[in-house]
Amino acid sequence: MPVDFKTHVTQINDWPRPGIVTYDIAPLLRDKALFQEIVDQLAEPYNGKKIDAVVGLEARGFVLASALAYKLGTGMVLIRKKGKLPPPTIVQEYSYEYASNVIEIQSNSLASGQNIILVDDILATCGTMAAAVKLVNRLGVNIIGISFVISMDFMAGSDRIRGQNIHSLIHF
Repeated sequence: MPVDFKTHVTQINDWPRPGIVTYDIAPLLRDKALFQEIVDQLAEPYNGKKIDAVVGLEARGFVLASALAYKLGTGMVLIRKKGKLPPPTIVQEYSYEYASNVIEIQSNSLASGQNIILVDDILATCGTMAAAVKLVNRLGVNIIGISFVISMDFMAGSDRIRGQNIHSLIHF
């Protein structure tokens, strides 16, 4: 019987600001069977494909990308908020529901022509992931897919990364 991941996601109202609803995947990560199933299902569309790196977005994307990279037998690359990685880096500005920010990647972490997967926990308005797509495209990589645990379909964030192969496990 398929696992109903939705029942393990905690909805937190008015966090981090009033009017914002956050979907917390921590219960899925702390349960060993659920975490293993999440990683197995995230890996499924990429099994048998040539993947050179899994790129994780700060911060929960790091956890998922690490496990996914291990499962797929490849390396893992970090995309972080500006000022968190040693040089050389390239940066990309973005905005999301309630703020704006800048992310960066080490410019020598990926080579042109490599096949990568981008991973984060939630697809909402897609500000961070859309910026990540722009960032890695500047390095000349091939984005094989973009994976999320949760997709908040009612927010239409996927419109910002139209044309990408998007894979989500849970849909709200």
